[in-house]
Order: sequence, then C-alpha cells, then structure tokens
Amino acid sequence: MVKLKATELAKLSTLECMQMLGGYLYATEYGMEELVRSALASTNVGGTSEVQRDIIAKTLGLGSRRPSLSKWTPSNILMVDLMHTRAMAVVSGETQERRRGRPKASDGVPLDTILAVALRQFALLGYDGASLRTINRELGVSHNVLHQRFGTKEGLWRAAVDHGFGGLVGYMQSVFDPTITEPLEQLRLALRQFLVYSHAHPELLALMNYEGRQSTERLDYIFRRYITPSQTQIVRLLAHLADDGTIRRIPHSTFFFLATHGGAAPFTLAPLAAALGSPSPTAANGADVEKHADLVSTVLIEGLRLRPVKARRKRP
Repeated sequence: MVKLKATELAKLSTLECMQMLGGYLYATEYGMEELVRSALASTNVGGTSEVQRDIIAKTLGLGSRRPSLSKWTPSNILMVDLMHTRAMAVVSGETQERRRGRPKASDGVPLDTILAVALRQFALLGYDGASLRTINRELGVSHNVLHQRFGTKEGLWRAAVDHGFGGLVGYMQSVFDPTITEPLEQLRLALRQFLVYSHAHPELLALMNYEGRQSTERLDYIFRRYITPSQTQIVRLLAHLADDGTIRRIPHSTFFFLATHGGAAPFTLAPLAAALGSPSPTAANGADVEKHADLVSTVLIEGLRLRPVKARRKRP
C-alpha cells in the first residue's frame, strides 16, 4: 500500500511538473519525451525507472539526495528537480494531514478521472460558472481534495486543459500514414481522424466555445501551448499547395473554423444536431461517426483541390 501510494504521488508530481514546464509540447520540443513516458509508465508498474525509483525512495524517506543527473540535459535536470520538490511537498502535506486524523488527499480517485471530470465541468459551465466545490461534488470526494492537489481553480483548469488537449496532440501525432505520399491526402486523413477524436471528446470544442469568446490569459494559454504548435505545419502546407496550384488559396483561419467549429460542431451542439436530424453523439455508432468524418473531410479537401490545368476547359 505504501509503495502504491508513493508511485501515485510520483505520477502526480510528474504531471504537475509537466504542466509547470508547459505541458506535453514542451517535452516534445526539448527532447524529454523518453524521460516523461518512462516516468509515467513506471508509476503504473510499481516505479521501475531510474528517475522514479529515486523519487519514490525520497518519498518514503529512504534517501535524501536527488537522483543521478549526469546523463540528463539542463532541461531534464530542471524537470527532475521539480518532480522531487513536488513529491516531497505532497508527502509532507499528507503526513501532516494524517497526523491530524484527516482523510488522505487522493480519496482514492485517479488523477485522470479528476481531470476528465474537471474538463467536462469547465466545458459545460465555463470557467466562471464552474467551481472547485461543484467539481468536488461531481467527483464525490471530500471538499478539500482539489485544493490540496491543485491549489486554485486556475491550477485545476490548466491541468485539465493539459490533460484534454495533450491527449488530442498525442493522438494526432500518431495519425500520419507513411503509405500516403500526396500531402493533400495526408491532410484529408488528419482532418478525418480529428473529427473522429472530437466525437469521443466533445468537451474540447465545447471548452473552446467558451474560451474563444473572450480575450483572456486562459485563451492565450491554449493558443500558445496547443493551437499554434499544432497549426504551424498546416499553415505552411496550405500555402505550399496553393503556390504550386494544387488547391485554391484559402486563409488558414477559414480552414481552421470549417474543420473544427464546422465539422465537429454536431458533437458539441447535440440538441441542435438532433433537431436537424443528425444522430445524437451518444447514440451515434462508429459507422455514423466515420461516415460524417469521411463526408466532411471529402467536401473540404475536394472543395479546395484544383483540377490540373490541362483538364480545365472553357464551356462552349
């Protein structure tokens, strides 16, 4: 039980420090994917990686030195130091809570569950409408759990956003098909799979419907951390395909809104979609979702595609 608790804290510390350092994209950009994946995976099997073993040892009071960092870069060292600091802070706080006879901060609720519920609440009620109290109630845990884990509502919001949009980024990075050589067809595939993912996670677009209406630090956070990095290559691709005559020129913003707030809208605006005759997102089967994704991606891509010059003929 003690070791299980220690690995849970180590996983929590890893995720929270990832948030502090800018989320999953930071790890990707600075070559820390291996460290993070190893750290997270090791917590699921008892803490087997070198970094996590050291964190767990310190968590249990079995060691006082930070892990050996000789093989890590400066960015990695910062990550590990933060992980250590966070793990010790959590353990110290929980030890004091137990001495006072209070329940453990986790209340047995997995971190992924907490973040998924929080993301849905922020998407449904908006940042101002959601509260730590209502999210605690939704989770069925004691009133202080979220405060202990995340400190503030903003801290929980950022962690929930990293959880949700980090999952989307990870999924989209796996979409690339090496057998497709035409860039426009790769774009069609990416658009199709984005729509399939959006059906399973309608809270992402719902959240953007709230956050996109106001110029806030929260919108800036999502834009800088997730939208800009994920769209940079698409901006270049659209420009390149327009320059070589493959597609008609289209502003990136037009393409973005057609693909996201257009193609994925039925999954978020379920009552309106039902009124228009679309299957409810919860009732739609896999075939319905794939048919919708195929149709939207085809309409958008083929609407952009230009016929070869030789094939264009003037009507008589």
